[in-house]
Amino acid sequence: LGYRVLRTSAVTGEGLDQLAEQLAGRVSLLLGASGVGKTSLLNLLDPGLALRVGEVTARTGLGRHTTTRTELFPLAGGGYIADSPGIRGFEPWDVEPVAVRDYFPDFRAEADTCRFRTCLHRDEPECGVKAAVAAGGIPGWRYEAYLALLRDLEDRRERSGPGSRGRGTEGRRP
Repeated sequence: LGYRVLRTSAVTGEGLDQLAEQLAGRVSLLLGASGVGKTSLLNLLDPGLALRVGEVTARTGLGRHTTTRTELFPLAGGGYIADSPGIRGFEPWDVEPVAVRDYFPDFRAEADTCRFRTCLHRDEPECGVKAAVAAGGIPGWRYEAYLALLRDLEDRRERSGPGSRGRGTEGRRP
């Protein structure tokens, strides 16, 4: 997808040098799930920050939620970092299920080969995306993430009651 992924650990120190390189001279935002150690990483990158962190709970193995607002801090190595409260969930608003296809640009080339323009890449015949998943061209985990988001949006629409449109396979490609 074009995103550089850095594996980091506040426990072992893995990836801290690479993270410091990426942050130097930039304004960045540290964002992630609640209690996973974002603030702990910042304290390791720049001990002068001395940001408050919570103890790891035995029940979940995660830190306690202590960051309550987004704050911008200067880094000793240059640049700025915004530390933000953890994300507890993700639920896009005002997105039609059919639009989910547009949020997966890595599916685009394969989606262009689908038999139907309105293909949701789920159970429609002659789906280019499903064929690419079966052939290993699209990772299964990525396809499963797509299906999960699609299901969530459809479930929300169903709960919202009347006025929701169904889906079909009209709009067959010429």
